[in-house]
Amino acid sequence: MALAWLVLLTVAAAAPGLAMTIRTEEFTCPICGTAFKQDMVGSSTSLGRFLDGCPDGAGGWPWPLPVCPKCHFVLFRRRFSAKQLAALRAFVTSPEYAALVAQRHSEQYRAAVMQERLGASHADLATAYLAASWLAPRAGDHFKTYAAAALRHLDAQIAAKPRAVHAQLLRGELLRGLGRFDEAEAHFRALKPQKAFAAKAEIIAQELELIADRDREREKVGREPRADRKAHAMAAAAALPGWRAVTDRFDVVDSDIGRDDNPTFTLRARKPEPIAAAIVDMTSQPEFDWQHVLAALDDANRAARAAIWLREWLAAGANRSLQIALRDDGPPLTLARHQRVLDHVHGRDARLYEITLRAGRDRAATVLVMANGAALVVDATSRLATPRPGTHWLDAQTVSWAWPENPQDYLSVDADGRWARFTIPPDKP
Repeated sequence: MALAWLVLLTVAAAAPGLAMTIRTEEFTCPICGTAFKQDMVGSSTSLGRFLDGCPDGAGGWPWPLPVCPKCHFVLFRRRFSAKQLAALRAFVTSPEYAALVAQRHSEQYRAAVMQERLGASHADLATAYLAASWLAPRAGDHFKTYAAAALRHLDAQIAAKPRAVHAQLLRGELLRGLGRFDEAEAHFRALKPQKAFAAKAEIIAQELELIADRDREREKVGREPRADRKAHAMAAAAALPGWRAVTDRFDVVDSDIGRDDNPTFTLRARKPEPIAAAIVDMTSQPEFDWQHVLAALDDANRAARAAIWLREWLAAGANRSLQIALRDDGPPLTLARHQRVLDHVHGRDARLYEITLRAGRDRAATVLVMANGAALVVDATSRLATPRPGTHWLDAQTVSWAWPENPQDYLSVDADGRWARFTIPPDKP
């Protein structure tokens, strides 16, 4: 395979001392013979890592792999034997491989599948599937596929070597990422008293804290302890305008420093309101003004009152509540993900609020509610195989949105609760 450096470019990251180099390389596909060029990462610096092993620093991991633009073969090695190429050619030209491309599986995942077909070791395959999972949204089906494959090979490693510390920690982390919290908790509690894991006590404690919060998202190793984060968040809030008005109306049930280093707060209303709790992200400090948040919350409660179907959902079961995500400088960033589908919502309005429907500690759905009570359901998890008498129609719905996966499902709901499902096709790969 011909590899020639054509361009060398250094890209500086936002943090001082972090950089990555990008170079354009020439490749020749060993499957179909197509010559092509692709920008490749030559080097990158990192400071720390995430609990799933992914480095944290300039650029992203895993680094892109060269992909043939014609047959979509992933060049995950520089050289292949004739026997390996014969096996890979049969696979890459098969309907099975075409389906992987059509389903928008990443080149890292496709490379891992090909390595498995060539008989790679469990250790190499666990690493390959794990790397594929780093770029997949944890709420999506692709992450489930990649993490399950990594778990399968980690389990094989652990069966042969039970005290494989790194593999054991990754196993628990992937269980947490998959939302299998009970299994993840039991796994880490079993590791905690073992002498081999004494040096990993802080990581295990961090995992157990995330599991207690039912938090599936990726987290950096060595994050500041919760008590310190809470104290720093409260100090930041108290120094900004309008905080006294907040404490007059709400109990602060939690405070934290978010993954993006912004203080976040969970407020619970003292008086009955449709929206019982608010998650506030203090993104625009030091210009942040709590009065803006309170005004937005009042407006969101009016929108929730206008949604007859929300009241019906609350009344359909015990221990149900509504929770909102707010900032003082506009709607949460997550709304931007769904901008292209907002035309499908009945009575489109500029004011949109992200409201989470909760059944106890579990999230039942996430909806974007407008001032007139209409909404777009962007995420929902059904817990009913068949609706029971007295349950709400939303209890039997499953909606999944995870860019860039297919399909991207939504429910459009009017204020009275008339709903329709629609799907937005992704951009072509």
